[in-house]
Amino acid sequence: MAARAICFAMLIMTATCWGLFGGGKEDKPKITSTTTTDHSNVIKEVEEIDTLSSPTDCNDYTPCSEHLAASHVCQNFQPTIQDMMNQQINVELNASYTYHNLAYFFDRSDVALHGFHKFFKKASDEEREHAEKFMDYMNKRGGDIELLAIKKPGVHTRANMNGLRAMQAALALEKQVNCHLLKLHFKADEVKDVALQDFLEANFLPEQIESIKQLGDYVTKLGHMVSPHNNSTADGLGYHIFDQDLLHDKLKTS
Repeated sequence: MAARAICFAMLIMTATCWGLFGGGKEDKPKITSTTTTDHSNVIKEVEEIDTLSSPTDCNDYTPCSEHLAASHVCQNFQPTIQDMMNQQINVELNASYTYHNLAYFFDRSDVALHGFHKFFKKASDEEREHAEKFMDYMNKRGGDIELLAIKKPGVHTRANMNGLRAMQAALALEKQVNCHLLKLHFKADEVKDVALQDFLEANFLPEQIESIKQLGDYVTKLGHMVSPHNNSTADGLGYHIFDQDLLHDKLKTS
């Protein structure tokens, strides 16, 4: 019995070894062959898709100029768009400079309207952030940033500046900024720069509408406080309350 058991065990071991080292040789090439075939099919499909011609073929877009093509990331980015973006950066920085000047006029000891100071200081910071956002985007698209000269703002005195005039100037300035943004958007549409259009629509155009509405409301409110004798903002209680509402963020924004 012991001899039979030993023989039976040896037969099992022999069969097992044959399955591992003998029968398995036929299976391995099949696995390798299947994997290779799958990769080949995928590569072939990608090549076929790449050769398809359609209205959105990348060849339909004007390639980057020789100068811009030096950047590895440049694609469908035109020199005219780069120039207009540099102009937009300048517009944003000019607005920031103008608001900064207004902010510190209202912080003077003989003016002391700290709500107006806070409002225009925040506006200045936001315009500078807008310029930096354009700079970041320019680098992402492979363009060259060129900072242009900033205009010197006027000198404000109590004789030529007050809350109403400041808000009127800000309203006109925001419309000017919006006008430049719209021109840039129109040009992006003209040259099929869909990425730039999306960037403007997501980050700037809706905000400009909100800012223009907000400043328009402020001009109307301050207009109710105008003295009929000198057409300037009256230094009354309403003016003081408006300034305090600006200071404590109590005024409703659109």
